[in-house]
Amino acid sequence: MKEKNMRVSVVAYNSAIAALAKESRKVGVDDAGSGMKRDEMWKKAIELLDEMKADRVWPDKYSYSSAITCCASGARYEEAINLIKTMRSGPAKIRPNRISYTGAMSK
Repeated sequence: MKEKNMRVSVVAYNSAIAALAKESRKVGVDDAGSGMKRDEMWKKAIELLDEMKADRVWPDKYSYSSAITCCASGARYEEAINLIKTMRSGPAKIRPNRISYTGAMSK
């Protein structure tokens, strides 16, 4: 989308991060053929959160919850907890909810 000078929305970013989260739960479990390892997925999810902010597209609780799931699936619990801390210190609309906390505990 960026290459075509189209404005990227929170929905587009959320879709990409959610797809990473979904795939990260499958990789290694049923040998999903994504070509990307869990370790790469959590890093990409964090990169997308950073990219959102750089593009002035502000992550919401769905963005963070999906990234948290990627981190937990990659056994990167410290990163998942850091994202929850970021959510806690942010505005009310991004405060962690049951989905955020459940994502941090998943694998």
